[in-house]
Amino acid sequence: MRKFLKKITKPEIFLFCLLILVAGWVRFQGLSTLPFFTYDQARDALYIKRILDGKLRLIGTQSSIPGLYTAPFYYYLMAPFLLIFSLNPIGIDLGIAFFGLLTVGLFYWLLKKETGRIFLPFIFSFLFAFSPQVVEQSRFGWNPNLLPFFTLLFIWSLREVFLKEKEKFLVLTAFSLGMAINCHYSALALLFAFLVLIFLFRPRFGDKKNLTFSCFLFLFFLSPLLLFDLRHGFINIRNTWRYLKVGAPGKIPPPPFFFGWREKISSLLGMVFNLSQGLKIVLVFLSFLGGALLLFKKSKRKTFAGLVWVVFLSGTFFASLYRGSLFFVLPDFSLSCRFFIRRRFIGQS
Repeated sequence: MRKFLKKITKPEIFLFCLLILVAGWVRFQGLSTLPFFTYDQARDALYIKRILDGKLRLIGTQSSIPGLYTAPFYYYLMAPFLLIFSLNPIGIDLGIAFFGLLTVGLFYWLLKKETGRIFLPFIFSFLFAFSPQVVEQSRFGWNPNLLPFFTLLFIWSLREVFLKEKEKFLVLTAFSLGMAINCHYSALALLFAFLVLIFLFRPRFGDKKNLTFSCFLFLFFLSPLLLFDLRHGFINIRNTWRYLKVGAPGKIPPPPFFFGWREKISSLLGMVFNLSQGLKIVLVFLSFLGGALLLFKKSKRKTFAGLVWVVFLSGTFFASLYRGSLFFVLPDFSLSCRFFIRRRFIGQS
């Protein structure tokens, strides 16, 4: 810790404090008026109050697939915030804003560790912190709004496990992955990426204790759902199987196994690059190949870039199995980057 503190310079401390203070202001100001309070927020506040009253829950919110529920640990995570503010629902919004602020700090710190610089991480963290959709999703209680924090925590723990060969961070990987899936089932894409990396780097795991404990920790975060299914005729499993066969009637078609990835890739890349379908496919193939090769480079920064690409592309492949609508943080972030580049280097507004 002392070595780490000695490396921090005064300009870095100033920039980081400035980033956190301003990012905190845009997230916390005006929350006392409950600017976004709908049925979902009222329902969650009621469920959390019941937990505080001693009525524990085994399921969370219903997903976009009818009859399929998430695990309940989002409610348990928000319970202390509701309790501190005397059951006022604003406590949940403040809890989400707090984790949103932690996300900005974690984003900066991760970039700082990889680049070894000060100003570049600050610029991109600033753009991320003030992306309109990122700010909006940091200002009201909703389980998917915690995904950015746990996703970044997951990527950082993967970095320590696969790049630094610190197997003890497998526990943090299991924790962040379990919490992310509790927040929203889209985080299953991270599980898919993690399994890909385990397969690629399996010879590195000498001590099986950390891996075994991490597996049990991950299963712990999903255990309430299993207990609920045991009590209610395996309702989640049956509804999942029905979705895989016929989809969600009237809402979402069944998964187009191995064929939906082009649609998801097009929607993701179309937000940043105006390319033809053929060029998008070529770009994706080259990116995946380049990311896989970078994983085995001796340079830690190149290897980290490869790890991020594998997480992104394998997650996109997994997302291709879901044909419902997705919402993205990327559009506003990319627009912010474009605005900064035009103002800084081209002189346009």
